[in-house]
Parts: sequence; structure tokens; C-alpha cells
Amino acid sequence: MQQGDSSSSSSSSQEGFSVRAVISIHPILKVRNALPESISISILAADVEERSEVALTSGELLPDQVLFLYSVDRRTALGLLVSTPSIGQVKQPALIFHPQGNPLSESMHLLDQRGRSLFLGLDYEQSVLGDMTVTIFPPLLVLNRSGVGLFYAHATSDSLGNVTRTPAAGQNIDMQQGDSSSSSSSSQEGFSVRAVISIHPILKVRNALPESISISILAADVEERSEVALTSGELLPDQVLFLYSVDRRTALGLLVSTPSIGQVKQPALIFHPQGNPLSESMHLLDQRGRSLFLGLDYEQSVLGDMTVTIFPPLLVLNRSGVGLFYAHATSDSLGNVTRTPAAGQNIDMQQGDSS
Repeated sequence: MQQGDSSSSSSSSQEGFSVRAVISIHPILKVRNALPESISISILAADVEERSEVALTSGELLPDQVLFLYSVDRRTALGLLVSTPSIGQVKQPALIFHPQGNPLSESMHLLDQRGRSLFLGLDYEQSVLGDMTVTIFPPLLVLNRSGVGLFYAHATSDSLGNVTRTPAAGQNIDMQQGDSSSSSSSSQEGFSVRAVISIHPILKVRNALPESISISILAADVEERSEVALTSGELLPDQVLFLYSVDRRTALGLLVSTPSIGQVKQPALIFHPQGNPLSESMHLLDQRGRSLFLGLDYEQSVLGDMTVTIFPPLLVLNRSGVGLFYAHATSDSLGNVTRTPAAGQNIDMQQGDSS
């Protein structure tokens, strides 16, 4: 560096000099996208006295991405414009900085192509260094884990109890008054509370076997000792069956069959209203009466839904290139070995055969 060059310098270290000075170079403003989809934003600078405005910067923000602004005239107010692929442009810029300390916008109002409203929340966080982070977030976020398509609506009622439902913004649907809907709560300007509604099945059954299976879920009334089939289906490997509605006062049983094994001896208990121990395995029989045991694993999410996984306690991967057969081997006190073919194989094996 030649003499006279400008530099960002930490204080020179001298013997006995213990004070450290820090120079921090950072953006004066950051805008973060906390929406689950990409958005386009523009930051405007407005001269309060001359009532004029000019675009400072703009960009496309992916979910959780941040836009940085490094230079701004502190005598100007800053406005924020946002648009999304499904909604469109805001009605008017949101105020995110004012030189005279005027109240900042807590939300921004967007309109879709049909004139339906969507309100996005704005959150402000100022660091100890003075830079500001503005976060754009949805006041209400719906997580659809149901596996089916849903539509959303705002529901309002008058003094006579008549309910009117209006489709939420960004959906290419029309809804007549009185239609049934999965409704998100209506967003209002200034609404800054973040709430999450999760729509999900109460029970999921996953097939972790290497072949397809047929399953049935039974509901058993503990008091009346009666049972009825709730749902059934064919599950491919790693496929999941969803159950959306169940009476919590009834116990649930699970029946499984495979092309090579057949039906279980009795249903496995996968839910009990009184908290009885659940089945850890299920016992199947093939056409020759040979037994196969399948494992059951339970996982409950923080939302309360249960996933039951059907898995093989032992899985053999045959990479030999030749056909194999499998057997259970037992020996008595004299050392005599008896081999019994494993279930699902159309073979007979004599005692003492090599396997």
C-alpha cells in the first residue's frame, strides 16, 4: 500500500495498549423472505419534502433468502413493494423506514387477479450495530399433510348467523355462499401473530417390506366387543396408507396379508383408548401353516398423528445370482438338527438336508 492509501484499520498495537477498536462493514438494511414461495421485491426511496420517489434496488428472493441494501440517504423514507407469482402487486408500498420516526407498516396488502386480498406481516429487528432486518412473513401458514388437494376460504357471519365464505387469494376457484371449506382465519391489517394450522391424517401405515401387501384397519368397540373395517388398501413397498377420521373411544386393529404368506392369525393392536400395550409384531401363516413374524414400529409426531411402520425383523439380500431357499434350524439336546422351511416358500425339506 502506498502512503496516503485509505484503509479499514484496527488500532495499532503498542506495548501496554489494551483497547481494541472494531470497524464493522455491513449493510444498512436487510429484507428477508419468510414466505414458502419466491417473491419479487423493490425498495423505494421517497423524499419527504419534495414528495418524490425513486427505486433504489429490486430483486427476486427465494424462500429464506435475504436482499441487502448498503447505502441510503437517512433523510429519505423507504418503501417496500412485494409481488408473488400467484398474487400480484401490493396496493401501496409499505413504509419500512422514516427519517422522522413515523410508525412503520406492520403488514402489507396484496391483491390477486380477481381482486381478493392477502395480508403479509412485516417484522423489524434492529441489531446493536444499527442495521435493520425486515422480515416478510405469512400471518397464517397452513401445512397440508393430508395428501389431497385443499382450497381455503375466509368465513364471515352476519347478525342472523348467515355464513359467507370467500375464497382466499391466489386460488383459481369460485365458491358459492354456504359452500363447505377448510377455512383459514381471516387476516386483518396489523395482524402480527403467527399461527400454523396443520391438516394431516390421524394415522399413517407405511409398508417397509420389499413386496406389496394388503392391509385392513379395524375399529373395535371395547365395551360392546364389536369390530368394523374402517379402511383397506394395497400398499407397494414404502407406500403409505392414510386414515383421516377415527373415534378415539375405539381400539384399532391391523390385518396384513402378502401374496406369498396369507392372512395374520389375529389383528395387531395399534391403538387403544385406555393406553393398553400395543403389538410389537404380527404373526402370519402361509398356506402350509408355517409362521412369519413382521415387526411393528410406532412414531408419534408433535402434532399427535401416529405412523405405524410394518417391517421385516430380518432382511436377506440375495446377490449371489442363484436361487436360494431359507429355513429355521433347531437342535435338540443330542445335537440332532431339524430344519424347517421358512414361510412363503413352496418347498419341502427333509431333516438333515443341507441349507
